[in-house]
Amino acid sequence: MVSMIDLPSLNALRALAVLSETGSYALAARSLNVTPAAVSHQVKALEAHFSVALVTRQGRGVELTDEGRMLARQVRKGLAVLQDGVDQLNHRAEQQPVRITTSATFATYWLLPRLPDFQKRHPGIDVLINPSSDVVDIEHSDYDLAIRFCGQGGLPQGRDAFLDVSLNVFGTPALAQGCANDLQALSEQPWLQEIGTKSAEKWFLRKGYRPEHRLNVTEMPGNMVLRSLKQGLGVGVASCDWVREEAAEDSLVELWHSREHGHYYLVPKQVLKSRNAEVFMKWLLRSKGA
Repeated sequence: MVSMIDLPSLNALRALAVLSETGSYALAARSLNVTPAAVSHQVKALEAHFSVALVTRQGRGVELTDEGRMLARQVRKGLAVLQDGVDQLNHRAEQQPVRITTSATFATYWLLPRLPDFQKRHPGIDVLINPSSDVVDIEHSDYDLAIRFCGQGGLPQGRDAFLDVSLNVFGTPALAQGCANDLQALSEQPWLQEIGTKSAEKWFLRKGYRPEHRLNVTEMPGNMVLRSLKQGLGVGVASCDWVREEAAEDSLVELWHSREHGHYYLVPKQVLKSRNAEVFMKWLLRSKGA
């Protein structure tokens, strides 16, 4: 096995290979997007490394010695092998799905209805969605993108809001009787919240109210929360946009006199981001107003 310490600069080897094909420092420099002097310097560095002449002057051009031609031939073979490896790796990366982690609520009510448009525009790119409220360390995971939620004023430094939403406590008209706009009465209702969010407890804290007893809370995936709200199984905080139709039909009503606001924001992976992920991000940003 050859030690990497024994190998000269890859740029110098590539310069020799290109020089062998062009027969001119000027043409080699143009191909490599450097100056002729830089090509000459790299070739001289190779000659110093091997202690052998690799190039001789031939009129206005140059000609490689036997040693130079042998080395250039092997370098071209090696570069071809390297290029093949890079192409295979790029092809493999292009076959990987775009991996997204986000809440079940956002996935169900915003992302999934828009996904057919992405699939129509980019039929060769698969998308994998993990509908979870768990906060993933995106840089040390297999995910390309996290879509996260925060309350008003809670955007992390350097992050912009991707989607602004209005929030309120919702329940069926039957549950609303006797508890609308009444913090104590609301605290006595069964509460439904997305797993890991503590949305019920945090809502009362934001209102400056500490319930006299422990809240009766059932946790479940976000899409199940909204379904359970519609079935009258409890009350809970939800995006007004997600229940617009139910609110218009009065099958769900707002149980507090003022709304709150929140934001969804994007956390893309910064290291080794795939081309497919780049394509998905551009589509996502174009689609946010749709």
